[in-house]
Amino acid sequence: MHRRPSLLLASLLVAACGDTPDPNDPWSDDPPVQGAVIGELVDGAFVPWEAGAQAAWVWGGQGGAMITPVVAVPLELAGDERLAHITLRNLPDPGFPGSSGELVQFASSEFEEALTEVDGQLLTPTLPDQVGWSDPGGVRLRLEATVRGEAFSTTTTVPIEVANDGADNSCSELPTEGQGCVYTLLPGTLWIAMITPSETPSACPDPQTVEFEYWPDDDAMGHCSGDTWGTLTMPDGRELPGGCLEGLGVQSEAYFPVVQKTLIAGTCTPLIYEFGFDFSACEALCAGG
Repeated sequence: MHRRPSLLLASLLVAACGDTPDPNDPWSDDPPVQGAVIGELVDGAFVPWEAGAQAAWVWGGQGGAMITPVVAVPLELAGDERLAHITLRNLPDPGFPGSSGELVQFASSEFEEALTEVDGQLLTPTLPDQVGWSDPGGVRLRLEATVRGEAFSTTTTVPIEVANDGADNSCSELPTEGQGCVYTLLPGTLWIAMITPSETPSACPDPQTVEFEYWPDDDAMGHCSGDTWGTLTMPDGRELPGGCLEGLGVQSEAYFPVVQKTLIAGTCTPLIYEFGFDFSACEALCAGG
């Protein structure tokens, strides 16, 4: 079964930054009501975090330490909506002064994700929430989550402690390749989100902009993935000519296996997607264009 893509509109590809609301975003600006629940996935099941819960941490793909919460939203609040904007805030816990670690550097993070119905509630994917650069074991915080749809807004806060032991699904366990420039390898799925005529001048006939979303095959390693949106191009970076798409099987909402390669050492391209496509027919069209 394929996971539902997290975004369906090109206008939602980039989350708004800063405290000033974007007048073009679709998210509700109503005051949030209580109802959301923060927790984690344990053996595929959602487990809410109670006050004082121990939150496992992992090393992220770029070397940061992060917790990976999941936020649940009641079905009756979201209605038919399945896309949401999520804000996580890492607030110092006043009950434990001096135990906030590096939280001041990682006050908040924002995501736009799909909500998936599981056991009568809607769940976000695991959300990579950085809490430090060094081992964060013992850090105390009040984790606030606010989830906004177009017609609903819900929030919750739970005091937690970052566990002294890191989680098993550390990004350092991913296989690597390369010398000088070293990449982690994360197999996953590519979903073709949108195909539109390109506005970029090209020697290729009828160039097409093919936008895709990526997610890892192992949801527990989602925090290790880099940017999950990209544009499908030939190895030389040119966009695909329309005449070769059918031969590749590239069409809207199609799925393909892919390996995401994230640079962890060296000064090469930071993020590469390794496809199983044979682009020779596309290259031939461009050569004759």
